[in-house]
Amino acid sequence: MDEIRVVLADDHPIVRFGVCSALQREPGIKVVGEAADGSQALKFVESMQPDVFVLDVQMPEMDGLSVVREIRPRCPKLNIIVLSAYAYDRYVFRMLAEGVNGYLLKDDAVDYVVDAIRAVTRGQTWLSPQIADKVVQHMIEGKSTACTHEEQLTEREREVLRLVVKGYSNQEAADLLLISERTVRFHVSNLLSKVGVSTRIELTSRAIQRGLVEM
Repeated sequence: MDEIRVVLADDHPIVRFGVCSALQREPGIKVVGEAADGSQALKFVESMQPDVFVLDVQMPEMDGLSVVREIRPRCPKLNIIVLSAYAYDRYVFRMLAEGVNGYLLKDDAVDYVVDAIRAVTRGQTWLSPQIADKVVQHMIEGKSTACTHEEQLTEREREVLRLVVKGYSNQEAADLLLISERTVRFHVSNLLSKVGVSTRIELTSRAIQRGLVEM
């Protein structure tokens, strides 16, 4: 497997040092840039073209949400992991809605950051346990838009949904189903609309909760 290139953005030097130290001990992972503010992080990502971008929510110059909104349209295949001290709903769900691939709490970072980086590069999502609990609870309490079209899922959409729930990327799903990656993206877009959610993580939670797929 090719080396996983990482850019890390956090305004706290101690956090950057701790995360970088953990990553430097791992074979196949290399930190190619460290940024202390959002503006610098944006420049590093555009110039370094990393595989994974790990960033804090609150940073000088540009906050994490603004950085993600700027970089996502420019780098749609970039894997983004949020690294935050905060588990507030306004941070978690806004970031997930913007399409980040993972959300780590700083208390868990050293233990989980390596696993998270490897997971997102395989097309999976990664959430700290507390964040995962929050997402599931959010779905159970019905805070997301209720689904009104679940019964209208086509057989192909159910096949794609089953692979999404299992953590397969669009390309991996396309290979397994012998269709194009573009077609998979089309089906995923339809699924998000029909199930009434905005991210793959929410789609997975809703599908499991409502028994839309057989695992």
